[in-house]
Amino acid sequence: MVSCTSIVNRCARRVCQDALVPAPADPLPQVTSRGDTLYVLAQRVGATTDVTTRLHRYRVTATDCA
Repeated sequence: MVSCTSIVNRCARRVCQDALVPAPADPLPQVTSRGDTLYVLAQRVGATTDVTTRLHRYRVTATDCA
């Protein structure tokens, strides 16, 4: 599954709609942002029910947007 986010920079009058953020479908990740960074906390359940938790960080900018 691929999740989307949108970025609005009112000062620069730029908008990025539906920027793709890779994320698993199940279980749904926890997502938050701070400043110019999007944090995605994702878990994957293995075949033997062991769980792997990962924190992904994505720097987001509106420089390439209309």
